[in-house]
This record gives sequence, structure tokens and C-alpha cells, in this order.
Amino acid sequence: MSTEKAWLARCAAVIPSLAPDTALPDYVTALLARGFGQVVVVDDGSGPSYAGIFASLESLEGCTVLRHEVNHGKGRGLKTAFGYILGRPDWEGMAVVTADADGQHSVEDVCRVALETLERPDGLVLGARDLTQAHVPAKSKAGNRATSLAFRVLYGPYLPDTQTGLRGRLCQKSAHLLKNMV
Repeated sequence: MSTEKAWLARCAAVIPSLAPDTALPDYVTALLARGFGQVVVVDDGSGPSYAGIFASLESLEGCTVLRHEVNHGKGRGLKTAFGYILGRPDWEGMAVVTADADGQHSVEDVCRVALETLERPDGLVLGARDLTQAHVPAKSKAGNRATSLAFRVLYGPYLPDTQTGLRGRLCQKSAHLLKNMV
């Protein structure tokens, strides 16, 4: 087993998903092939027309699919996944990386965030998208610039992508996130 695979075996990826496209199973397969110990996908009320995609995911060794009967939103999907993960004592010390289901985060970037998370056990690791690319909507660019500026004014550090879905944190460091959440 390569060193990277040994490290990634201590990582779980969390992917909240609403109405995913057919590329999601390949994306999850690629994460597992790189060495991720577990991938948790939350079906956030996608409906029967997406049952085949989620059945495909359930057939993958190392992939768990959790379900919401109706759409509750990305935040609730993340809470569902973290509740599942934190309820498993064998995951103590694992890094948990969240990624979006639309494939905007490359497998390479998800792995990089996972490895960085393990190296910084007290930190929160954030991925950042290249918002200068032509396909990024002007509204997204402007919103991100505004929140990045507000974050810098209020807290000091500059975050180039405050709205990224690519985040890493050690599992036990995330327990407090579930408290007081509805």
C-alpha cells in the first residue's frame, strides 16, 4: 500500500447530493480507488428518478448512502452525515472532507485537503475554487468577493473562497458542530 493510500484510509469523504448526475458513482469510485476509507453520500430527497444512481453508489464497497425522504438542504445533509460518522467510535481520529456532488472539486483536490487535514489536527482546511475562470457566474464572483472582504474585516485572515464546499476537519473536532443545530 502506498503512503498516500495509508493516509487516505484514515479519511472519509462526505457528499451531500440532490438530483445528482450520472457521473457521481464514478467520482465516488475514484475517491475510493485513491484510498479513502469511507465515502458517505446523503441523498437529500432526490426522488425515484435518481434511485439508480444511489443504488449504484450503495453497491460500492466503502460507500454508505444516507437518505432524506424530502429535500432538507445541504446543511441538514451535512449534519446527517456528521451524525452518522460521529456515532461510530472506529472513526475517531479520522479526517472528514466535505465535497460537492456536482464534481466541481477534483479528486486530486479532495485528496490534498484530506492529507492536509491529517497534518493539521487542530485546524479547519478549506479548499478554494478558481473564481477567475470564465464559466463562474458574475453573481457568484461578486458574492464571494463581498463575503471574503467581510470575513477579512471582521476576523483578519483573507479567505479567497468563503463559500467552498471543500472542507476538511478531524472527526472528533466536529462534534460541537452538531450541538444546537436543528
